[in-house]
Amino acid sequence: MGKVIKDIVENTFTKKNTNTYELSILVGMGSFDYVVLDSQQHLQALKSYTLNNFSDSSELEQLLNLDPIIKYRYGNTRIAWAGGKNTLIPNRLFKADEKKSYLQQTVEVAETEQVF
Repeated sequence: MGKVIKDIVENTFTKKNTNTYELSILVGMGSFDYVVLDSQQHLQALKSYTLNNFSDSSELEQLLNLDPIIKYRYGNTRIAWAGGKNTLIPNRLFKADEKKSYLQQTVEVAETEQVF
């Protein structure tokens, strides 16, 4: 799994208030970062990871499953994905054998390109 390079959680962060917090996520070619802000835009949590193998989604999936803060329900969630061709599909709708057709809805995919 990726290596943690920043990990800040304020002592005012509480799970019971996450429905009023905002979660912002940035996924890059070699990194995964998130920040949690409360309703007054005060920092509640910030975490940064390096990703070793960006083309293998299992590393990102493992990170998402193991980080407890990312699993809470938030009042608002935003995500940005920097670099490359990509799309996000909710797990409940995702079918692995359809991954190329999902991506083709947003970008042009050449026959020679691999889709992960």
